[in-house]
Amino acid sequence: MDEWEVIEVKKAKGAHKQHVYDIKVKDNHNFFANKILSSNCHHVSASTLFKIAMKCDNAILIGLSATPYRAYKPETMKIIAALGEIVYSISCRKLIEEGYLVDAEVRIVDLKQDSKIEYWDTYTDIVDKYITNNKDRNNKIVEVALNDK
Repeated sequence: MDEWEVIEVKKAKGAHKQHVYDIKVKDNHNFFANKILSSNCHHVSASTLFKIAMKCDNAILIGLSATPYRAYKPETMKIIAALGEIVYSISCRKLIEEGYLVDAEVRIVDLKQDSKIEYWDTYTDIVDKYITNNKDRNNKIVEVALNDK
């Protein structure tokens, strides 16, 4: 790509509730959009993406992430090795103050559910059973969201 286009980011109009969309390709957070590889750049520390990034000698790599730092420090070092030092950082609070974000509203809703986690259940099994495929939980989220309008 030889040209760069600068686009204006519009500020949030007032501190009101808005829908937020996370654009993804099923089972893959890396995809091409208008000939630009879009990726969760904080995953560049993963073995395959790191190898690819390190082979891009003549490419311009730009990493954007809300979560660039990892608790496991070697991962942070790999992100910096692949994409360079962080050149700009801004806090969520500052973005809220400037009108680009709005404060989050967190609601804790008690659910009566069977919590029979078995010793041999893997993390994936637990997420599937109690989050992804939990119809009671997911229906409650829809109910709460619809009642909020």
